Amino acid sequence: MANNSDARGIVKLGEGNWTFEDAYNLVYVLMSQDNGNYFIHFPILEYACSIKEDGSSALKAVELMARSLLQGDEVSFYGSGRWSMQNNLESLHNWSSGAFAKEQVNHLLTGEQYDLCREALINSMKNNNLTFEWDFLDYEPGVSFLYKQLGYHHVNDALVLEYIYSQNDTEYFEPNLKNYCEIFCDGDEEALGNAAWEIAKELQLDQQIWVDPICELIKKHSTWYDLGEGGWYEGDLNAIPEQLGKDVMRLVNEGHI
Repeated sequence: MANNSDARGIVKLGEGNWTFEDAYNLVYVLMSQDNGNYFIHFPILEYACSIKEDGSSALKAVELMARSLLQGDEVSFYGSGRWSMQNNLESLHNWSSGAFAKEQVNHLLTGEQYDLCREALINSMKNNNLTFEWDFLDYEPGVSFLYKQLGYHHVNDALVLEYIYSQNDTEYFEPNLKNYCEIFCDGDEEALGNAAWEIAKELQLDQQIWVDPICELIKKHSTWYDLGEGGWYEGDLNAIPEQLGKDVMRLVNEGHI
């Protein structure tokens, strides 16, 4: 079974003189990716994607996203990559065609109408040198990667939506708990609290008392003891770094609460 990555970021229009029709067609193509195990979800389309029986309101959501893109807004998304979000973007041309893609928009368009929208988008992007851009973070603990990437889609001479990025536009980070909290979660430390809770549990400490002191202890270490995200130490005392275990018990013995 393939690993799923977690991604979040933005999409925006890039080069060229985009028209409302171009942006509108782009929204449908992107909306075709909003389901399944590997997906790209745009919160601005929440209503359009979840309340499928209300076509008029869903159309308003599509129009809102199209106009936001035309105004130069960065439209946020989150998703799950098939191994990575980069793979999803490289597969967009193929994944946005066929029965599965049409199913995601069939409350708004017939299959034939969707094909026409997609074809019109591809032709206009090629004829007018249009691009749309991505800026995202992607994290997957199973195969250990965390990276930030800038890239863009254009249409090549074969009339294929092609994703382009360069190593200079990609920054890699150690996929540990510290970077997960500080970089991927933009400073949110919920995962740190979860780790401290499990560590206290494994050390047979009162979690209500010791979670906060353990969090503070971990944060004082330059690499947060190289802890991994996701609680891989849960149920395994030996998985807690030896030095962390010693430092926690020193706090306990010295009564630092």
